[in-house]
Amino acid sequence: MRRLFFLIFFVMAGTVFAELQIASLGKGVNSRYDELAPVLSPDGNTIFFCREGHPDNVGVRTIVEGSSVLRDDQDIWVSHKKADGTWTEAEHIDAPFNSRTYDFPIGTSADGKTLYIGNTYSKDGKVSPGVSKTRFAKGKWSFPEPLRIVNFYNEANLVNYSLSADERTLILNLQRKDTVGRMDLYVSFLQPDDSWSEPMNLGNEINSAFMEVTPFLAADGKTIYFASNRPGGIGQFDMYMSRRKDNTWVHWTEPINLGPQINTVGNDINYVIAPTGDYAIFASDTPGRGKDLYRIALPQEL
Repeated sequence: MRRLFFLIFFVMAGTVFAELQIASLGKGVNSRYDELAPVLSPDGNTIFFCREGHPDNVGVRTIVEGSSVLRDDQDIWVSHKKADGTWTEAEHIDAPFNSRTYDFPIGTSADGKTLYIGNTYSKDGKVSPGVSKTRFAKGKWSFPEPLRIVNFYNEANLVNYSLSADERTLILNLQRKDTVGRMDLYVSFLQPDDSWSEPMNLGNEINSAFMEVTPFLAADGKTIYFASNRPGGIGQFDMYMSRRKDNTWVHWTEPINLGPQINTVGNDINYVIAPTGDYAIFASDTPGRGKDLYRIALPQEL
């Protein structure tokens, strides 16, 4: 993930649900710094997210011409839901995956003990594009283990991922030699030898000659939400929805623009639905406070 502005709402089968209840996650999670890229644990009681620019982040300060200056940096933080529904004071995770670059969560395992994260990490401190996983045991996170994705490469400096609930399917937005536009959606599958298949383009029915980014694969494994700057949108990037028709992963329904009550004249590009399905978490600009995380209740029909 590379410094994108997040803003989301929700529709079902093209029908907009108006007057949705939106609430801040509160001062335990939100701060005067930017909070981005939320990932919920399967039980919904733990939230991992990026916090950008905080002094506790690794590498947030850089020496330039003899002076210490702030530098943009994203580290992964964590908060836990309390019995009253509020969130504990977020904690910076002291772990090898918080580095001097942009570190962001992707998903968790069914037991919530394995965290999938963007980037791959080496013992000498080098950080490279890709995906890793780390396991929480005996009070600490293990050193990130890279996923072996066959012929993984990305010709752009922007990447986003969405992990399926069963941890066997990975949706990626990448720029590769077979990309239709500037950036397309791809899929990779877990193999019997624990490697991941070469990213496969999802095809022209979902990808356009423009950019498709920030995918989210719903729990049914068939419905995908993504942002695109294709013509006909309302803003710079609009949110779209499409459903997979078969198991080839290249046949999709025509992407539906979520409409003017959902999309704005700015960038609307990313959200996650809670495992319970009754609400979503998203990040949005807050005047005077940067980006904060919010909860939006989904209607009973969902």
